[in-house]
Amino acid sequence: MIPLPSLQRRFQNAIMSPAELRAACCNSDCGVSDEEFRFDDLLLRSRHLSSRERFAVYQNAYQVRLLECLREEFPVFRATVGDEAFDQLARDYLARFPSRSYTLGVLSHHFINHLRDTRPRRDAEGLDWFDFAIDTAEFEHTINSVFDGPGSERCGDAIPDESVGMACCPSLRLLTVGHPIDEHWTRIKAGEAPAACPSASTRYAVYRRDYVVRYLRIFEAEIQILGQLVDGVSLAESLSMISDEGVSLSEDWVYVCCCRWAAEGFARPISTSQDTRNHTLTEAAT
Repeated sequence: MIPLPSLQRRFQNAIMSPAELRAACCNSDCGVSDEEFRFDDLLLRSRHLSSRERFAVYQNAYQVRLLECLREEFPVFRATVGDEAFDQLARDYLARFPSRSYTLGVLSHHFINHLRDTRPRRDAEGLDWFDFAIDTAEFEHTINSVFDGPGSERCGDAIPDESVGMACCPSLRLLTVGHPIDEHWTRIKAGEAPAACPSASTRYAVYRRDYVVRYLRIFEAEIQILGQLVDGVSLAESLSMISDEGVSLSEDWVYVCCCRWAAEGFARPISTSQDTRNHTLTEAAT
């Protein structure tokens, strides 16, 4: 007689990860060898189905549900690669990274890395359409993460003056990809046929404001500054580090950027009394 907790664990493991069914069936804490295990230990046969066939109903339903979740989470990427290719990529991913969480909200956590790890070999010229596809998936995954994460609804949109520093709101995510994916994203959302964009390094600030996810193309220097602000570095320290790298940024340019970030709602001005690490904008730029 197999103890009930062991039987439940075996059933759950086999449902969640069919590739691990043999290991689940021979779990040492069950005290049952591979030769002794039968599907009858998990399910009784019915009039029309064997125990294995009945168990397959549970397995298939669970895997199909996970596949549906990934389809819903990556509609633009799915339109880009096609339904058949997407389903195969998703099944391979689920076999490699079976769900281990109580929530499906983290199901795609490793999906982008999986695509990079298993991508087809590039052609002789180093150009590959799949690079564009991965950029599409990463852009879409970032938007989904911002949607589910903390928002910037309470950050306000005060315009900074020259005596404040800046702090990023919690929704902000920074992304650098090799293609202007927002153009492709807009076409797919409008119901147009997918078409690869030309290769061009493109940087985005992705954020949520008024409960709507938004994105903004930004310059390389902006993503450097914003990345350091996210890491807790003050505006003055960030500008100093960029200056040490030989990049010269005018005070007017920095001020315009700060105003734009505040107007977009993913950064806000803070006084030096709020954070002593932040020096004035004038001091940082001189």
